[in-house]
Amino acid sequence: MSSKKLKIKFFQDENFPLSAGKFLESKGYVVTLFPNKLRNIKFPDENVIKLATKQGCILLTKDEAILDNKNLIELTQKSLGIAILLTVDPSLKNYKSLIRRMLAALTPNKIKGKILKVSLGNIEYIERLR
Repeated sequence: MSSKKLKIKFFQDENFPLSAGKFLESKGYVVTLFPNKLRNIKFPDENVIKLATKQGCILLTKDEAILDNKNLIELTQKSLGIAILLTVDPSLKNYKSLIRRMLAALTPNKIKGKILKVSLGNIEYIERLR
């Protein structure tokens, strides 16, 4: 297992497919699941980012709405980073492709305080929200 894998931990948002998180774990990464006890209540994005940061993880989500929330700028800058994986086809095959693209572009120092937006056609680091 490479040292890169040991340094990067992910927090899987409640909207992110479990099978995609399992694929990431199969690659040797630590993936913390969104707590079951919080799944049935309205849990704001701000609290999800705080929870991921508290646990020393990069937030893994498919929630592009995070980019439109100006209130998250300061939280994002204090976080270990947010990876948003976007696809219109939610098949595991597509998520595996997105995860491979994410991992190829991901380093802890580069994503810290930023958002990494990954789609099948594009990958970009975002420092400032829209």
